[in-house]
Parts: sequence; structure tokens; C-alpha cells
Amino acid sequence: INNLFWLHGRDRFTPHPDLRRELMRQRGYFAYATHHYQTHQ
Repeated sequence: INNLFWLHGRDRFTPHPDLRRELMRQRGYFAYATHHYQTHQ
């Protein structure tokens, strides 16, 4: 179990920057969609 946890931690730590970029892009997209929707209202 310890090995599995270490592997998961490493896998999670490796793509952290890319994951953060993807998350920011999705958040920006959602924010843009919400703003666009409010503008239409």
C-alpha cells in the first residue's frame, strides 16, 4: 500500500503544472461562459 501511495503521489506531483494550467483554462472558460450568459440576460 505504501508503494501504491508513493506512486500516486509521484504521478500527481509530476503533471502538477500542466494540471494547474488546465484547471486555470477551464476556470477561465467557465468564467467567460458565465459572464457571456449574464450579458445575454
